[in-house]
Amino acid sequence: MKKLLIIGAGGHARPIIEIALLHNYDIVGIIDLNYRGGQETILGVPIIGGNATLQSISPEGVHVALAIGDNELRQKEWLKLKEKGYHNFPSLIHPSTIISESAIIEDAVVICAGAIINPLVKLGLGSIVNTGAIIDHECEIADFVHLAPGTRLAGRVKVGSKTFIGIGTCVIDKIEIGEGVLIGAGSTIIKPIPSNCKIVGVSKLID
Repeated sequence: MKKLLIIGAGGHARPIIEIALLHNYDIVGIIDLNYRGGQETILGVPIIGGNATLQSISPEGVHVALAIGDNELRQKEWLKLKEKGYHNFPSLIHPSTIISESAIIEDAVVICAGAIINPLVKLGLGSIVNTGAIIDHECEIADFVHLAPGTRLAGRVKVGSKTFIGIGTCVIDKIEIGEGVLIGAGSTIIKPIPSNCKIVGVSKLID
């Protein structure tokens, strides 16, 4: 049985724990990046400490799941773990998902319950496809992107690295979204979006 260490004790840890258990991982425990002592469990899995505890764990033979919803922080923690010698970052995919055999999925991706990934989709390193999200044919999702629950991407959409697309957002076909974009819940994206901006409503740019 493969051993799995979960990094992060926030809300995103819950679906990751469930997916890992469904795939018969032996979960070593949870590292809470904001650990302040005390004992706690999440869905029966113990929080075993913070960064100090992580330093004492040998990376040999241990798989790691990044239970961190924030894209920037998730990337930073991945880089730190790589420097510490961790190299097993499996993609965790809920059994209820529908995924085309032609889709390309990189390491450390999380795909939650009910998601649909259609043909020739590319999912970058460390990305999250949350509950019930749909990615249609030939979309390209860069590294450390987060598609919130209920997101809908039409065909041939491109999403830049570290972009967050809020719950229930719809993106029409062939749209390009830049890097580091924050798109608010329930938005409708009908035109290209530049990098490092915030969007709400119908492709409306805000400060």
